[in-house]
Amino acid sequence: VFFFQAEDGIRDAQESRGLGDVYKRQGLYNQQQFTHYSGQNVTHISRKQCVLAAIETQLAEFKVMCPNRKVGLVTFNDEVVISGDGFKQPLIIAGDKLNKFEEIVDIVGKGSSELMSQPIISSYESLINQFKKLQEKGQTALGPALLASVILASKGNPGSSVILCTDGLSNRGLGDLSISDNDDTALQFYTRVGQVAKDNHLVVSLITIAGEQCKTDILSQVVDLTNGNVTRVNPKDLGKDFAEILKDEIIATGVEIEVQLHCGLKFAEENPAFLLNEGTLFKKAIGNVTLSSEYAFQYRLKEDEEMARDKIDLQLSLIHI
Repeated sequence: VFFFQAEDGIRDAQESRGLGDVYKRQGLYNQQQFTHYSGQNVTHISRKQCVLAAIETQLAEFKVMCPNRKVGLVTFNDEVVISGDGFKQPLIIAGDKLNKFEEIVDIVGKGSSELMSQPIISSYESLINQFKKLQEKGQTALGPALLASVILASKGNPGSSVILCTDGLSNRGLGDLSISDNDDTALQFYTRVGQVAKDNHLVVSLITIAGEQCKTDILSQVVDLTNGNVTRVNPKDLGKDFAEILKDEIIATGVEIEVQLHCGLKFAEENPAFLLNEGTLFKKAIGNVTLSSEYAFQYRLKEDEEMARDKIDLQLSLIHI
């Protein structure tokens, strides 16, 4: 599992007096914080603190339940910092390299073995310390960070996951969404990254902050291609949503589905590209399947006279890795 966290808008709190569990979002000097009221105590809790609490909780659970699982961290602002398991010096992608697809693939591919060598039982403290050091600055190089994370995860076992958590619009490097005229180019980029993830049997999920504009419709191309989840949350609910995504384990990769209908039936509302044998055979590469995956299809009679039949055959075939 690979967590990665957007830096644009994630800041340290300016005031902290006590702890609480009911928060209200407010703006303070253009910083996003959450305030808890309890008698005379006031607690300002930043997004960074909310995210850190969510990640600490999940990593602590992994350390006990899945001690040999490998977890990596990739962070981004106006540059991409690939910390991996936190044991080695991070790789940094910045400047013109943020616009070069193949160069990012090459950089991450060459350094992946050293960056992801330790299981979570050994890397827990290093990962938490890496996250605590983060500071907000500059822009949001989300696209390059997503690509780097997918390449890093692809070096692991099939069924690995990437969770992208962002509260800002991608506005630097590949996949820049800050200029409307660039949306088509950005869509091609995210579709390409999604295909790389799918080919390597990865699941990519997206968590965005409620109320922020991230152009989820474009980012979700990666999610759709890999059968991940898109979730919009309040920062205080991040822990629950991380847990829900991680609980939805991958049970098969490289799944292909074939459904053969009786000659008197035909599929309804399906893409013709997936239909063969005069519309009676549906064949599609699904990719990854999780515990909650569902796939539904509709079919109907070709001719009214088929209604007279007492029995109509249906065949289903599933192939997976």
